[in-house]
Amino acid sequence: MAPACAARRLPLLFGFICYYFALLSLLISWRDVTALLTYNCQTLLDIRQQHQSFLWRWKSAGANNSPPFFTDIPSYLRRTPFCIPRKKRSRRRGKRAGVLVRIKALQREDFRSSGSCCFSSRWILPVVPGPAKTWAHLPVAVPPLRRCQRVGRGVELTNLRPLSRASIAAKDETTISSALINTRSLANKNFILNNFFISRELDFMFLTETWLRAGDFTPFSELLPPDCGFFSAPRSSGKGGGVAVIHKSCFTCRQLLVDSYSSFEAQLVEIKCDSPVLCVVIYRPPKRDGLLSEFADFLSMIVLDYDQILFVGDFNIHICCKNKPLASDFLNLISSFNFTQIVSGSTHEKGHTLDLVLTYGLHGEVREICDSGISDHLPVLSEFNILTSARDQRKAVHSRRIFNTQTASQFSAAFIDSQLSSAEFNFGGNVDQLLDDFNSVCSAILDDIAPFKTKRVSASTEPWLNELTRTLRRT
Repeated sequence: MAPACAARRLPLLFGFICYYFALLSLLISWRDVTALLTYNCQTLLDIRQQHQSFLWRWKSAGANNSPPFFTDIPSYLRRTPFCIPRKKRSRRRGKRAGVLVRIKALQREDFRSSGSCCFSSRWILPVVPGPAKTWAHLPVAVPPLRRCQRVGRGVELTNLRPLSRASIAAKDETTISSALINTRSLANKNFILNNFFISRELDFMFLTETWLRAGDFTPFSELLPPDCGFFSAPRSSGKGGGVAVIHKSCFTCRQLLVDSYSSFEAQLVEIKCDSPVLCVVIYRPPKRDGLLSEFADFLSMIVLDYDQILFVGDFNIHICCKNKPLASDFLNLISSFNFTQIVSGSTHEKGHTLDLVLTYGLHGEVREICDSGISDHLPVLSEFNILTSARDQRKAVHSRRIFNTQTASQFSAAFIDSQLSSAEFNFGGNVDQLLDDFNSVCSAILDDIAPFKTKRVSASTEPWLNELTRTLRRT
């Protein structure tokens, strides 16, 4: 039964296929649809040789229709389909010379000049040598090109106003006058050193060989001029040695801790200013070995912490005899650390240069090497400059009274107990005297219950903060 049914359906299927092909041929003949043109290899080569001359001849004639070899192609076959969106390809930073980048730049230029773009580089690639704009006449439907807008990262530069820099506090260059003296016992030369400090108008006096013991400060009570302070570093054991510093109180100084060395004695005093200055007083007893190695370690430890360093002291090295190994090695050592030795004359009665002044980051000079008769060493007077800011510019002083809820009642009670409220008070008809008494009594009461509070405020160092910006911030 099944083979008979299948044989009966075959004529029906064959008839349906014939009907379909007949209908398709009728439709083609009715629409007059031409097939797509096909070319063999030789034909394409011929077109390649002739299309340039055809195109330029046609272009020079000013024709607005399609080129000759496109006339037989229906317009709906030459229409470019809608651009298929493709995935954005990542590009490494700095890769700006690719083909697609240049084509997009050409499209952007054409769009800016004409307002619309008439070709698509994805579907039609130019075969004519020369610029791609020669194909702009083709009736190709291309979606409008999105213009690239530069984003300012949320900053509107037109809303920003230039701000003038605030004036920086002026810095004064202070010249410090100092003296280096080998005293050889400070105890019996107090008045001589006091007179020397005052007469020479010194700011600092560096003393070596004070010969003081630990805790012995009695000689400084007679040595110190008015408004001066001192730092003393006596030898920890044995006799002799010891160093000290005398300075005026207008300079803020502090003594620093230092390690002990076997070849020399050292005292560290820091002068506080804009760039702190480290003053080091050195005394090296004669015939002590190991100076170069220990002094090199000492320099490498402090030179990293300060930009301005002053070394003064009695090194007991004949610097004037540069042919001696110790003097030559010592000069090479301080030169390697960029220190400058500024003493050029003899500082001892026998004509040798033993007392030295070394500077690092400071401009200093020796003013005089005088003979004062204090000891067998001659005092070395020198000057050096440091930068300091004026105190009134660096800090502002504010004074005000602080009132609370009890101030009014306390003032009333104190005024009632004053002499102005007593029955025996008589101003004698003089109004001016009464006004003066009233002001003095009220000021005395306020000073008692609400005295002035003084506060120092450091000036701001922000360059953009000035009176104009403060006013704008308040409003």
